[in-house]
Parts: sequence; C-alpha cells; structure tokens
Amino acid sequence: MTIGADNFITEIRTAFATAFDTADEAMPHREYLPHFIAALDKCASANAGQTTVIPPSRPTALATAINHGAAAKATIAKTPVATALAPYIDNLDWYQIFESGDIDQGLATGLLAGQLIGKRGIVKADDVFVGLFLLAPGVCYPFHQHAALEIYHVLSGSIDITHGRTKAPMHIKAGQSSVTPPHQVHQLQTGDEACLIAYVWTGDMTGGNWWWEKQPDQSWDRICWDRQPDSSWAISKREPLSDAEIIRSGDG
Repeated sequence: MTIGADNFITEIRTAFATAFDTADEAMPHREYLPHFIAALDKCASANAGQTTVIPPSRPTALATAINHGAAAKATIAKTPVATALAPYIDNLDWYQIFESGDIDQGLATGLLAGQLIGKRGIVKADDVFVGLFLLAPGVCYPFHQHAALEIYHVLSGSIDITHGRTKAPMHIKAGQSSVTPPHQVHQLQTGDEACLIAYVWTGDMTGGNWWWEKQPDQSWDRICWDRQPDSSWAISKREPLSDAEIIRSGDG
C-alpha cells in the first residue's frame, strides 16, 4: 500500500500532540515537549508531496522475535498514540538493538525496536526517529546517556525509569509519558510484564549511547555504543567516567 509520507507523519504528530496536551502538568521536563512536535512538523514539511510504501504485514515477526511480543500487543491501551501506531506493529522491521556478545544475552534479546520514521523506518529520516520499543519482563537496561532528546509513551505494560543513580524511579504506566533530556543518565526496568513503548528521538543524533559500568574498585567507566547504518548499536570505546560528565548527566 502506498500513502502520502507527509500524511503518515502528520497523523503520528497529531497523536503525540494530543498526548502532550493531556500529560500530567507535573511531568518532569515537560518544557521539552514542543521540541518533539517541531521536529515532526519539520519532517512532514520535508516529505510534502512524497509517498511511502507500507510494507506487507508480517504478523509473526514480533511474536517470533520475542515470545512476549504477542502479549504486549494484545494489551495496548486505547490512547491516541496507540490508535495511530498500533496498526503498523506487524509491518515494522523488528530488530534486536544490541547484538554484541559483550553484554548479557538475556538483556540483548530482551530489547527490540521497530522504526516508523528513521534510518530503517517506513519513512526515512535522519533528524527525528519515531518507533516502537519492546522490553521483555524482568529486564534492566542499565544506566546510559545520549545526546538526543528522548520521549517514551507507554502503550502496554509499565516501566520504571530512573534519572540519576541516587534518585527514586518514576513508574510510567500505559498511556503515560516520560521525557529524558540530552545527556541525562537514565535506567529502565521492567516488572513481570513486557512493556511496549512508542518513542521519539530528536536533537543531536550524532553522539553515541554511553553505558555506565561500575568497576571492581568502585570507580565507574562509560562504554560507548555507536549507531550502525541499520540503527543497531555496536561498542566502539571505553573511558573513565569523569566528574565533568557526571555533572552534565544530571546524576544525583
């Protein structure tokens, strides 16, 4: 099926705008929300008059990639974002985000993504990514940071998001959102259920994804994962975690 690329983007933009309008006034970092809308408006303008092809449905793609995918899909909340994005779940090119043998395989196989807008999305874009992110039950995506601005909107299940190593986690349920500012160190933790999230990334998309790792001597390193052409990540380097980076990260 061929559709207008700008119409596709605008539908997604309108759904997120509705979610932002009804978001909790006390939601941390709410002031960043207009940046996401501006990025989607820019993407729609850049694709004005263009068409895009919706790939054929592959209903087993998510279920075979991770056995909790079908359950997550079945329990999606009825929200504007879910209404806009859920019809494309089976059309996405689902992939394992981290494939390196250097991390726990339970974590590696428990983090999957499919892009609607981005380098491997239904609509191609470099300066804004929109997609779905699936986390298996009992997964801890450890403390990490990136230069891009990030929003999560939970579609099914729930997740604990922690900003800084000493802060209490925020519990985000289906229909709720979170904003992670650029460079903010954060950690994700699922409970007994899989969590399906709609995400938007924008801003500085060039930097790596830096994981924080505690060393045996109680010091901390950070490990850089660089985005590959297929949007997966691969380790490129390691360095000690500096005091300057701790300050920039919003840690504490």
